[in-house]
Amino acid sequence: QPGNRLEVARRVLNDFVQQRKGDLIGLVTFAGRTFLQAPLTPDTDLLGQTIEGVDIGMLPDGTAIGTALALSLNQLKDLPPKASVIVLITDGANNTGKPSPYAAAEAARSLGIRIHSIGLSTADTSQMDRNLIWRWGRAPARLSRSDEAVLTRISSRTGGQYYRATDPEALRRIMREIDPLERQDVSIQEMRDYRELYLLALIPGLLLLGLELGLRITWLRTLP
Repeated sequence: QPGNRLEVARRVLNDFVQQRKGDLIGLVTFAGRTFLQAPLTPDTDLLGQTIEGVDIGMLPDGTAIGTALALSLNQLKDLPPKASVIVLITDGANNTGKPSPYAAAEAARSLGIRIHSIGLSTADTSQMDRNLIWRWGRAPARLSRSDEAVLTRISSRTGGQYYRATDPEALRRIMREIDPLERQDVSIQEMRDYRELYLLALIPGLLLLGLELGLRITWLRTLP
């Protein structure tokens, strides 16, 4: 019996992170505002603990997708082109903050950063039954066709793809599909002062997880 979407997402993201040994990964939470939860680190165990500690109610309500993208891109801008990726996971539409998701996507495109979007939604968004108990858990997803169109446009503009995840296994399958797409060799100078790395190398990759529960997570990584 699957748990709610937050529980499922934590498990899927943690599994994914543990398969990315050698990557630099960070975590940003966002809802109505954004917060750098874990700056970029090669320590996947530490990041896994951080992911497990993310919970609802950490930030004000809202879905500031554009703001979270902008925060991440600001950290990614000085990294080698095409060395970073953004994966956006949401079951809600952008409803607060600046810039708009479209403006953020244009900035990502200019930096050579792809955005892959994953919409957590029922199989047919034209038939939304508010009484439906979705396979994710306690409540149906609420992405409309127009919401999905926004995510599709964000991704296609940056050379990424849009995916729909209708249940936990679909999310796992999509993450497995994205994984090989984003593997390439990038030379990164080793820094012996890991504290300096932790503070300065912040966001070469991004996963935005938007949940009906009021939580948004941003996953950050650079390629090996």
